[in-house]
Amino acid sequence: MVKKVGNAQIVTRLTNKFQLTDLEPEILSMQERIVPVTDADDILKRWRLLRTVNSISATGYSTVIAAPAGQRYYLRGVDVELSTGTYTMTKIAIKSLSGYRVDVLIQAAGTKIIWVPPHPDFYLDYGWQVDVYVDAYTGTGNVNCNVLLRSSDAVNE
Repeated sequence: MVKKVGNAQIVTRLTNKFQLTDLEPEILSMQERIVPVTDADDILKRWRLLRTVNSISATGYSTVIAAPAGQRYYLRGVDVELSTGTYTMTKIAIKSLSGYRVDVLIQAAGTKIIWVPPHPDFYLDYGWQVDVYVDAYTGTGNVNCNVLLRSSDAVNE
């Protein structure tokens, strides 16, 4: 079944990238040719390196990055480091839009924490976020967060 793509920008990008042209209708039959296929969504993903600076003023979970409306973030690496203040970090967690949280990395207390997702297609949908757990807090400060990711337009499934 042929479907119409509602986002003209995506159609234009794919048409230009693959130099697509219209075909004449054919009668359904077995063809003696090989047709290569690709994941069109993967081609449209863009590499990004996001850097955020977040204020820390208490112990507990603090959000360092969240997927914005209309975007899906495919995470490749998260690096959180103490910039100013006096505290340590022990966990990185993923929090869903509905508020559920799961720790994905637990380490000994330190001033730097790095997480590489175990799967290259690990993604955050709108409202999902990466949190860092702050403990041993004694002074307000900032954390720098660097996130390597690929982003694409969100698709409702």
